[in-house]
Amino acid sequence: MSGACGLVTIVVKTGKIEEIVRCCESLQHLLMAVSRGGHERLALPKCASLLPQQFNMANRERRMIRFYFGLEEPAYLVADMEQAFEKLG
Repeated sequence: MSGACGLVTIVVKTGKIEEIVRCCESLQHLLMAVSRGGHERLALPKCASLLPQQFNMANRERRMIRFYFGLEEPAYLVADMEQAFEKLG
């Protein structure tokens, strides 16, 4: 990529907030936090502030995870994300 930033948002295919939380919490090299304007690699699930009874699978936005990628080697981050995505049902 040329001239692009490291911000990516995905929509996961799951109906359970617990699976999204488990996926994000299993990330070993991406921190769960909002951007502080730095170069750190971060993950922010849109459902982070919801109670389980507020989660609605039909709302795509609730199933989004936003990633801010840092300056690491891509293979390092891909391996971490692959092991985390295995936690989704």
